[in-house]
Amino acid sequence: MKCLVTGASRGIGWAIAQKLAHEGHSVILSASNADLLNQRLIELPKVLDGQDHSVLPLDLADPGLKFELKEPVEAFVHSAGVAGMGLLTALSPQSVAKTLQVNLHAPIMLTKALVRPMMRQKFGSIIYLSSCLASKGLTGSSVYSATKAGLEGFTRALAREVGNRGITVNCIAPGLTDTDMGRCADRGLATASNVFPGLIDPASIADTVMFLLHNRNITGQTLQVDNGFTV
Repeated sequence: MKCLVTGASRGIGWAIAQKLAHEGHSVILSASNADLLNQRLIELPKVLDGQDHSVLPLDLADPGLKFELKEPVEAFVHSAGVAGMGLLTALSPQSVAKTLQVNLHAPIMLTKALVRPMMRQKFGSIIYLSSCLASKGLTGSSVYSATKAGLEGFTRALAREVGNRGITVNCIAPGLTDTDMGRCADRGLATASNVFPGLIDPASIADTVMFLLHNRNITGQTLQVDNGFTV
């Protein structure tokens, strides 16, 4: 299976890319830092003959985002995102616009381009990384939470639109994860109501991606992987 993973140069996206490669899939790594992507490309394993990894540098903050793929993909995993955290009254218009662009507008437009070939081949899987903050807000997360809630609403509706063409569309909503972004967060505030303490291993998110890719009976859903934050 050919898989496009955004945000693939680090954090959750890199964990997902490695898991896909270890499972024998061909991976297109996408992020904004082309140099880091090329380094990751060297590190990505190949376990089967015919595996063909590549890179696709994209700046998702660009409203005029355009890209071209040489061949269609069977799976699209959107992991890229920006935190955009802060009290609404303190956020600049530019910060709000960037968070909306990267977290909501960009995945919608990427999907618009990628889903047409999936519809023609009558097969595909689309997975978005949402957040537990889409369903349970924290102070300072209003704009970020809005983008993730919007992505989950988009997921439910799109699943209805493309399901008859054999395409599944789902979200994964992680809690605070052991990444650069997660380690910079207010850990006490973000995990105070967790059932399980501590940060989530990105590998757990990657395992959930694989579960959704292999299961053709789940669509339009959001799976919470949040140590019980939303319970």
